[in-house]
This record gives sequence, C-alpha cells and structure tokens, in this order.
Amino acid sequence: MTQLTALTSAVGLGSYVAALLHRAQLRDAGYQVDVEVVEGWFTGEHLERHLMHQKAFHRDFRLALAGRRMAGSVEGRLDDGRVDRLLTTWREDGRARFLVWSGYWLPVLERYTASVPDARIELDLCRIDAVESHSFRVHREPTGVVLRELWLWNWERRALGRRLLVPAGAPLPFAERAPRLVAHGGGWGLGTYAEVLTELSRAGYALDVLGPDSPDWDGRGPLDRRYVSDPEWHPWVRNAGGDLTFPPLGEVRPDGEVRYRSHLEFPAAHVNVREAMAVVSKPGGGTLLDSLAAATPVVLLSPWGEPEAKNGALWEELGFGIDFERWRKTGFDHRVLEELHHRLLMAGKQDIDPLVAQAVA
Repeated sequence: MTQLTALTSAVGLGSYVAALLHRAQLRDAGYQVDVEVVEGWFTGEHLERHLMHQKAFHRDFRLALAGRRMAGSVEGRLDDGRVDRLLTTWREDGRARFLVWSGYWLPVLERYTASVPDARIELDLCRIDAVESHSFRVHREPTGVVLRELWLWNWERRALGRRLLVPAGAPLPFAERAPRLVAHGGGWGLGTYAEVLTELSRAGYALDVLGPDSPDWDGRGPLDRRYVSDPEWHPWVRNAGGDLTFPPLGEVRPDGEVRYRSHLEFPAAHVNVREAMAVVSKPGGGTLLDSLAAATPVVLLSPWGEPEAKNGALWEELGFGIDFERWRKTGFDHRVLEELHHRLLMAGKQDIDPLVAQAVA
C-alpha cells in the first residue's frame, strides 16, 4: 500500500480542514495517509505563544493584520529533538511522497531530503489560496526534489483548479433554504463579521454566528443562533484512535448551555453553510471550500492579508461572491444571492478532476 504524508498547519484552519478532507479521499482510494500539524511539533513555549497570538488576533483584527505582514519562518519554534525522531520514522518507513498544505513544513522537508540524498522525494504543493500563501512565501522549497503545484483555485488563471470534495451531500436548492446567513471569521474568529450583525438582522435575515466566543449583537431575534468553538479541542491533538479530527461546533442554547456536535467526515460548521443563503466572512481558503461544495455564495468582508484579498477578488470575478458594500447597495436583496448560488451550481457540474486523482498520479 502506497504511503502518503499530508503536512498542514493550524493557522486559520482552512489548510487543516483541506488536509483532512484530502486524507479521507485518498484513504477511500486505497492509500495509507498520515497527517501532521506543524504546531504539534513546536516547543511548549512556542505552542503557548501561538495560542496567545490566536486569542490576541481574535480580539483585535488590526493586530492580526500586522501579525500577518510580519509572519516569519517556523525555524526556531520547533522542538528539534522530537522532529529528529519524526524524520527517523520517515526514513525507516521510506516516506517519499508528501502533500504539503502548509509551507511551514518546508524547513523540515529540507532536513529530511538532506538525510536521504539518494531517494526520489516528491512534494505536492497544495494551494488553499488563489495565490501563494504566506507560509510558502517565507520558506524555500528543498532542492533536488520533484515538485508539483496543485491549485484548488488560481487567481492568475482566473479559474478553478482541482476539486476537493466535502462529503455532506448535494447542495440544497436555494428555494429550500431559509432566509438565514452564516457569519464567521474563520477558525480563529478574525475579521469584521461582528460589526455587521445588527445591520443584517434589521434586513430581515436570521443569523448563525460562529466564533471562539460568538458575540452578541443588537437586534438578535428568536431564530438567530450562536455557536462557539470547543476550547478543549486543538488541531494537533489526536483522538483515542490516533487520528486528527474535524473541529466540533457548540451551539449556545438560550439557557447558556453549550451543546457540541461533530462529524467524522467533514467539519460540523459545513452543515450550517449548506443550509444558508450565504456566508458572511473574510475570504479564507476554508470559506471558499465550503462555498463551492455547498453552492453557498460568500458575502465578502475585509480580508486577512493579500492572499485572502485575491481569494475574494477571484470569487467576485467568477460570480460566486459579492463584496459586502455592493450587496448593501442592493438593499441586501436575496435575489442577488440566488443568482450567485446558481453560478456555483453550474461550477459544480464542470468536468474538473478531483484532487485525489492528481495527488496519486
């Protein structure tokens, strides 16, 4: 059985979720796949610092933007002793094919390739953004390896790339969707989504608000729902069976009780996205993944850095999303969302090769 290794990161969760979906499709195709999260190989000090940054960025989007601009190399944050043991395991297993969802792994792969100079090492650079992501920009690829670039969507070509499926069923017809929107800020709860909730409520939409602490807002009605992240769940922590899992989602009940749900095959939040008329969010890669799979358009808020800006520009150009200000000028007309939904449905019927086919070619 062919052994593949998917390498990802917990930053934003988009590349993490994509790696787990990729793992599932490859396993279904008969391949053995391991997934590693780079933060799980940090020293204890740097892991604690990472969690502190996550909380600080959630509280202050301007700080998050500054932090993104100053993003640096992962080198110096890793626990070298544990990483050496990981590389030993890879050598003993003869690992040679890596699915790289985060560029933060490139320094580790450089160390690995140097330790197996006669091996043919193949790296699939898996792109969750429409342009090169920050983690790839701050690290160089190892020399002497076979490189492939696998794009889910691409700004330069103004087109979709390989398809990564979310096994949650076919998109729901727009007529069967309630006038409900999902508002969130990605896995870290970043962005300006909390600032538009009152306006959207007054426009007549019920809201599902997802975030680390799910903010309250003026005008919240009985059909609105608030969801929070599970503070006990971390992307790098494995379950009892040794697998990494999709993030659970907790609904905050009127009495304050939080009821968590999770799915084995896809993120729990995708259920909300699939039933909504639109997602109101910054255009992270995970948001685009949900949008395309569910044929749910994105109402685009301020991006977290230049790659997300290009994501949003591409979604507008392809007719899959609309800038918040432009939608506001229509009076938040649901018919605009329906038109975008139908364009997403048409895109879902295009003859696009699944990512799994390219990954094992």
